[in-house]
Order: sequence, then structure tokens, then C-alpha cells
Amino acid sequence: GDLFFKGVFIMNTRRFLKACALIAIFSAFMISPFLSEAKTLKLKKETQSIQELIDAANDGDEIIVPAGTYLENISITEKNVFLRSENPTSPTVVQNTIIDGGSNGSVITLNGVSDMTMIKGFTIRGGQNTTGSAIFGNGSSPVIENNFFTLNKTNSNTIETGVIAECHGVIGKNTFKQNNCYPADGNINGIIFNCNGSIRNNLIYMN
Repeated sequence: GDLFFKGVFIMNTRRFLKACALIAIFSAFMISPFLSEAKTLKLKKETQSIQELIDAANDGDEIIVPAGTYLENISITEKNVFLRSENPTSPTVVQNTIIDGGSNGSVITLNGVSDMTMIKGFTIRGGQNTTGSAIFGNGSSPVIENNFFTLNKTNSNTIETGVIAECHGVIGKNTFKQNNCYPADGNINGIIFNCNGSIRNNLIYMN
């Protein structure tokens, strides 16, 4: 009788331990994606483009762009990244870290990003589009701070223009100088157009 009960006990214990092991494996599999740490990625300007680094980044990663001129039209889609220069609060660094759209559409296009996406510390120039020549947000909510916007041009057949358009997050501490926004009626339209977030402490002159 004792041997029978001992055998049953051992079998039940083994089954219990096996079940615990399976639960642990399943839990690790389900939780592991949420435990991945955000990385800091620094662009190697001799061999990489900003877009290549954005494409390689995961949600929450920080992308640091060294000083230089980058002739690119970049897109951030369905992921939240912190895109910045080496020192976004330094006017010298901002002046010398340039994303130039080459008059080939919006310089930066955003799709499906939240306020966890931040763009800080760049000169953003050379955008040309019907709306959002520098940054077109498509209704996203990025944080756009400490940037210098210049030489962006918006020509539109409608009244919708704007150097920044359809961005509903924080737009703050930016400078806008020598940009052109001409809608169909010939009047100068808003530098910041159809943006319903917090807009504060921006310097806008000589546009």
C-alpha cells in the first residue's frame, strides 16, 4: 500500500513540475518582447543614411545624428523613435546638423507615430510639397523641438499649406526663417498648419 501511494505521489510531483516548467517557458515567451531594452544608435555618416538607421531601429530606440548635411527625404512609420542631433540645445550643433529635402517632397513624413516620437536639434531645409513641406505628420503626434526650419517651400492648389502640417503633438522652441507658403489664393498661409497640439515658444520671422 505504501509503495502504491509513494508511486502516485512521485508521478503527481513529476507532472506538477513539468506543468510548472511549461508555464514558465510560456510566460517567458509572452513577456520577453516587452522586456527588450531601448537602444541608442549612432549614425555612421560615411556609410549610413538616416533612413537606414530609422529602418533598423525598434520602438523606443534613440537615433543620434552627428553634424553634417544629409540630402534625404525620410519617413518614420508605425514606430516611435527619438531622432536627434548630438546636442539639440546647442545652436551651433543645430546649425550644422542639416537634413535637406532637395526640393523633392516633404523632408520628414510621419505615419502612425505618437508623442513617443521626438525630432530634436536639426536644421530642416529644402522641403517642397503641397502641404507640410518640412514635416508632414498625417495626423501623428510627434514632439518637434529645438529645430531650425529654413528654405522650405509650399505651393498648393488649395488653402492647405504649412511648413509643418497635421502634427498634433508638442511643437516648441523651433525657429522658422525664410520659408515660403503660398496657397491657391496667393495669400501667405500658416507656417504651422492644421496642428492641434501644444504650440509654444517658437520664433517665426522673415518668412
